[in-house]
Amino acid sequence: MALVASLWFWVHGHWAITGSEARWAGYLLAAAGYDVASVEYWGSILFRDGNISMTIDMVMIASLIVGSFIAAYASGDFRVRKPKRNRVPNYAAGGLLMGVGSRLAAGCNIANLFSGVALLSIHSFIAGAGIILGVYVMTHYMYREVGCAI
Repeated sequence: MALVASLWFWVHGHWAITGSEARWAGYLLAAAGYDVASVEYWGSILFRDGNISMTIDMVMIASLIVGSFIAAYASGDFRVRKPKRNRVPNYAAGGLLMGVGSRLAAGCNIANLFSGVALLSIHSFIAGAGIILGVYVMTHYMYREVGCAI
């Protein structure tokens, strides 16, 4: 992972996930006929040059998903699972909080911990501390019935 991150950093400059996911959404919506340039985030930030095309970071995200699927399938661990109904609100709240956190922390956990800490960025150290604290608190919350080893 460190070698891939180093190579990516050398070739592309930074490693991030959320921008690439937003690019995929805009790319697919544009292909379906939606005017993504009219949406401020896509029009003024992601596609500000008017070029709505596939980029190398979009290929990385697709490769990450396909590679994860192949690895899980090849190992025999791949299963389509139905979530427990009482846990769905936890998943939804967690996903929303992660999305808000990725905007407040000036990027996702990958960008902050792989790229930002390597650049000695103060906000990345603060975001990393917040990620660690959040994981610790939520681990205790999620497993409060059975206790937690930490």
